[in-house]
Amino acid sequence: MWRTVFRGVELEGDSHVYRPAEDTLLIASVAEGVDEGCSALDIGTGSGVLAILLGRRGVYAVGTDISWEALAWASRNVIRNGVDGYVDLVLADGYEAFRCGFGLVLINPPYLPGDPSTTVDSLFLGGEGGVETLLKILDRLRGCGSEIYVVVSSLTSYEGILERYGGGIVDKMDMGGEELLLLRLRP
Repeated sequence: MWRTVFRGVELEGDSHVYRPAEDTLLIASVAEGVDEGCSALDIGTGSGVLAILLGRRGVYAVGTDISWEALAWASRNVIRNGVDGYVDLVLADGYEAFRCGFGLVLINPPYLPGDPSTTVDSLFLGGEGGVETLLKILDRLRGCGSEIYVVVSSLTSYEGILERYGGGIVDKMDMGGEELLLLRLRP
């Protein structure tokens, strides 16, 4: 089990839950800049940190994850941080459980190259090119008109994502041999 405080948010989780790290810092800046009254979707919510940051701003947020274990931890974290009136959690694979209607979508997917079915690192590996998991999510979001922010690694073929969905790099972080990139997309 792990415990941490991330930007004032108290969090707990276990090995089934992604612990906030540098990539979370990149996308958290978007969550902290959203105006009250917006609705947001946090795909791959993990510990629930982004949904909690949104809820603290008075934003209605829905956090989704494919892991019921992660959602159980996220639920405890949402309650612990007093934002259960602003955050709902749903067991879902990306956007499949929803129709369009979110002004903002935040995605911090597994983004490193590798096959997640052959290793315990499924929290980090997004497919052979590192973007296959993300592409499935983005294809479902096409035409919804949402503002989408996603974290990717420079080790992946992220250029193809920018060409396919439009948008650009809005922030980056040097990790020494790798850059983490925050993309803004409009599929």
